[in-house]
Amino acid sequence: MDWVSDLRENQHFEGIFLIRSVDQRFTREGKPFLEFILADKTGEVRAVWWDPPQDKLGSFSVNSVVFAKGVGRVYQGKTELHLESLVVEKEYDTGRFLEKAEMPVEEALSAMHRAVEEISQPHLRELLKRVLEREEWKTAPAAKSFHHPVLGGLAEHTATLLSL
Repeated sequence: MDWVSDLRENQHFEGIFLIRSVDQRFTREGKPFLEFILADKTGEVRAVWWDPPQDKLGSFSVNSVVFAKGVGRVYQGKTELHLESLVVEKEYDTGRFLEKAEMPVEEALSAMHRAVEEISQPHLRELLKRVLEREEWKTAPAAKSFHHPVLGGLAEHTATLLSL
C-alpha cells in the first residue's frame, strides 16, 4: 500500500484513502469525469478519473473510504493521481487516516480509572466507570484538527486534564 506522500510522477500507485471531496465534471467534449481529493494521514492529493464506467458515476461520497489504483502525473506543477480504478472499502484500518496519540491509550485509560476511583459519590463513580468502558475511548480524536486530532486523542486529552 502506498501513501499520499509517496506519490511520484509516472509511478504506479495503489492505496486506501478517505474521500475528502468528489465532483462530477465534464471535459470540453462533454464527457463526464470524476475529480477527487483523496487523503491519508500523510496528506491529500487531487485525483482524476478521466473515463469512469457509467455505473460508477454518482457512486462515491465524501468520507467514504476507497481502494484506488492509478499513476502519478504532474499537472500545473503539482503531482496528482490519474485513477485507473476506485472501489469503496468496507473494512479498513483507521490508522491510515489519523496519527496515534503520543500517550498510549491504555495508559490514558488507567489514569482516568484512577481518577474515577477517587470520586466519593458512589452513583457518579459508577456512571463514570461505565462511560470509561466504551470502546470509543481507544480511537476517538478530541477534535477534527489542531487539538489532539489523533486516534486516542480524546483519552489523551482527558487524562492530561485530570492530571492538572
